[in-house]
Amino acid sequence: LVEPRAERCAELAEKLDILVIEGSGASPRSLEQAGIAGAQMLLAVSSVDEANILACGLAAQYGVPTRMARIRSSGEFRAKGSRVNLEALGVTRVIDPEHVMVRVIAQIAHIPGAVEVFSYHEGEILLARHLMLGGMPIIGKRLMDIAALTGNHRFLAVALRRDLMHLDETTDACTRESLHRYLELLGLEHRRVKRAIVTGDGLTAIQLCEELAGWVDVVTFVDWNADHAMRAAQRLDGVEVIHGDPTERDVLREVSVGRADLFVGVGNDTTRNVMGALLARSEGCAEVIAVSLEPASNRLFREI
Repeated sequence: LVEPRAERCAELAEKLDILVIEGSGASPRSLEQAGIAGAQMLLAVSSVDEANILACGLAAQYGVPTRMARIRSSGEFRAKGSRVNLEALGVTRVIDPEHVMVRVIAQIAHIPGAVEVFSYHEGEILLARHLMLGGMPIIGKRLMDIAALTGNHRFLAVALRRDLMHLDETTDACTRESLHRYLELLGLEHRRVKRAIVTGDGLTAIQLCEELAGWVDVVTFVDWNADHAMRAAQRLDGVEVIHGDPTERDVLREVSVGRADLFVGVGNDTTRNVMGALLARSEGCAEVIAVSLEPASNRLFREI
């Protein structure tokens, strides 16, 4: 791992059993110290597109066969009409984390109560993880008993996680056609999302609003950064943009969060995301999602 911040290097070296080099991924010297000459893959995932592209270009000269770069979809290198050939610059595959996050959130929004959702075969096969809550029809039943309830629908129990101190989890695969029956077995109702509220202060929030606007009747965006809210309002068509703090109850009431089917906190501030989601739920919002940038606290967040 090549990391420019000395304090971060010390922290990572202590926590992880990996080689940590203090330096820049766009520096040949740092890459050589990291062993680039014998590497089979380079992942350039800094927040600077240009640095990531340069790192891939250098890796190509060292003969690294697979070179992945994080490049924003809204940046000049991937803008519509751009004539830049990223492969010629050394990039063999582009990573767009904002797009991935938007896709995952949209999938979760389609499946009530899901903690995680993955789709395969062009979305026809779904893999969903749910917390086992009291009152679910499948609680206390054997797998063979559950199989008898599925009828002509096919499900696959991929994983069952027992935790005496916390909530149990189930991860299951089903076809999109059988999704409604799968949700019935969990005691969940597949509701159509008509009103959605998104809060945040970055590109991911804007892209999520654009995605939701394609299948949700009313989408409202609450942005706590005034300048970013102005830019969002210019870009988003058919989305109401509000400047305000989602951790303030008056702001959420102003956008009628109690009548919303979905609330998503997707900003760069985990505390605001989680607190906004909790307030939205207390106001009566049907489904709330909060993006956490603090993996160590994810279990706590799920339990509250």
